[in-house]
Amino acid sequence: MAGPPGASTMAFFVVVSLANRVDIPCGTRLEERHCAGSKWYELMVRDTRHLCTQFLTAQQQICRMRRMINHAPTVIFESSGSVARVTLNVPQRHNSLGATEIELLEDSFRQIEADSDLRVLLLTGAGERTFCAGAALDQLSSGEISPDAFAHMTKQLRTLSVPTVCALNGSVYGGGCEVVLSCDFRFGGDGLRAFIPAAKFGLCYPPSGIERLVTTLGLGNAQKFLLAAEEFNTGQLLQMGFLTHASNGQSALADAEHYAQRLSGLAPLALRAMKEISAQAARGGVADEHAEALAALCSDSNDLQEGLLAAKQKRAPVFSGK
Repeated sequence: MAGPPGASTMAFFVVVSLANRVDIPCGTRLEERHCAGSKWYELMVRDTRHLCTQFLTAQQQICRMRRMINHAPTVIFESSGSVARVTLNVPQRHNSLGATEIELLEDSFRQIEADSDLRVLLLTGAGERTFCAGAALDQLSSGEISPDAFAHMTKQLRTLSVPTVCALNGSVYGGGCEVVLSCDFRFGGDGLRAFIPAAKFGLCYPPSGIERLVTTLGLGNAQKFLLAAEEFNTGQLLQMGFLTHASNGQSALADAEHYAQRLSGLAPLALRAMKEISAQAARGGVADEHAEALAALCSDSNDLQEGLLAAKQKRAPVFSGK
């Protein structure tokens, strides 16, 4: 038997009205006079209220998810054990770095330096296409960020006292190349591309970035990047030293994570000392007194005693960083 006239239409109208944000209370009795007191009417009201509740619950969940997405940080800082992980999280912008991202990166680097329990940095990007496209060009052109601000951030990364591992989740362009080369170890998988289009735009690449390219890759390769704006693939990047490790397929992040974990188990005082001394050597000279002081600090450390004892006992050492 069919229900009272208009009753099914009423239930539909209530739900559709909610979906369209029309302010009609659940269970509105549009045609109560036709069916008040009937069993059918009571069941219809109950079912309509249930539908309304389900709809509103789903709508609240959707709104919550949208808020989470809209408020997701553009640079994510995480830590697990002794490894800090920083993720560039602007894949819709090819992980280009604006004023906010530069500030967040510098905050992350300061946090790492302030926490003696963090012994390695793993830097990567969100998405599957691009690790980093350098500075955000719209903010560069508007003056919101300057080449100096970008260079200051990469200097902080380059001079971190802990070892740094970069996992390229995709290709890298422009100033992103300087970010990569500011890391000690650089992992990339198949299908990567890297190039610096500064000459195509009429820009002079930041002097700090030019110095880093020449120091790491040699003058000839640096000029291919800068003067000729050439594009390079994974094999070429590995051969010239832009990458220190090439991974099969898309396993660069997994390989980099494993490598970072291995580094975190080594003696932190020795790693910091050797990183600083090797950086001095790369710049053209080692400050002998300072280098000797760093070496002496390691020789007098509890870590050295632990390392020697662990070797004697044939077990893994547990370093304290003291």
